[in-house]
Amino acid sequence: MRVRNLKGRLADRRADAILLSSDQNIVYFTGCFRGSGERSTWSLLPTREDDTVYWYSPGIDRDLIESWWSTQNEYYFGYPHAEGGFPNRGQVVQGPTVNLFEWMLEGLRSRGLGGGTIAVDWTLSAPQTDSVRKVIPGTRFVNVQADCLSMQQLKTPEELRLLQRAYRYFDRVHAFARDYILERGTDLTDFELGQALQAFGIGLLMNDVVADGKPHSAVGIEVTSNYVRAGMASAYPHPNQFFYQKLERGQTMYVNCDIKLGGMGGECYRNYLIGPWTDEQERMWEVVAETIQIQEEESKAGAVCSDIAAKIHQHQVDAGMAEYIYHRPAHGQGQFFSGHQPPFIALGDYSVLE
Repeated sequence: MRVRNLKGRLADRRADAILLSSDQNIVYFTGCFRGSGERSTWSLLPTREDDTVYWYSPGIDRDLIESWWSTQNEYYFGYPHAEGGFPNRGQVVQGPTVNLFEWMLEGLRSRGLGGGTIAVDWTLSAPQTDSVRKVIPGTRFVNVQADCLSMQQLKTPEELRLLQRAYRYFDRVHAFARDYILERGTDLTDFELGQALQAFGIGLLMNDVVADGKPHSAVGIEVTSNYVRAGMASAYPHPNQFFYQKLERGQTMYVNCDIKLGGMGGECYRNYLIGPWTDEQERMWEVVAETIQIQEEESKAGAVCSDIAAKIHQHQVDAGMAEYIYHRPAHGQGQFFSGHQPPFIALGDYSVLE
């Protein structure tokens, strides 16, 4: 359905095919959960064919791809790939290093797409443009990444249900973390707490999904542990030290993890104060809670992101917290690998919420 919608959206561009190269877009439009790393992958979606996808991919994932939605999969053996070198076929050849982008272009040419218009999700580099002139001269490449992103920003009803389900787990995970802190007290490190809440969260998710241990089941499952931190590290938005700090009385405890189900979900923080706390600590905690309430009340269809950010920041400033403001109030949440996604609740973002 997503591919059909994308083709309809791009109909006026008169593209002969859509060529996806980013892991984010490939997962979103094909549903095949995997990452490429340094091994380039392209998914080709001819616009005049119904429900077909042609892959140009690394051989390491050939079984994964071919057991999913794959009309045809052409693969290279490894990266860097040697021409003719396919040990899996008994061909141990130390051939010249293959230009994989040109190898993929040759695949487009073999499908009769040379000289046409290809919609892609990136802007070609100068070397790539030279390769196009060499392999399929006269072919026009049109960047439609903005369309791909726009579709991902507007979540479908199914995606919203997955998001809501993922966030319901947060309440249980954070309650577990609270109880675990009360049970272990100052004998506990933030590292141990993170590991414990991760194990608890994974258990919750895996008990609720169908998982048979085979590919394409229980995909996009994640509960992180590495953001949980105590004391001084909690004062930094992006600290760089390893978190292995004992919990102490009178300090802060930052309980945070990402939870994803089917690639949908996100991050959720809960800020704790371990008594006894000072009046200053309590006031800062209250201001944080108040700004969250402002964001919830102001974030509605038709609102401008910059206006929401301004109201939140003004409240922080009026509360005497100016020197402690380090960043924008919020960001959009993407699927799969994307993490942060537009729009942003930031002074410089004038997007209108939908």
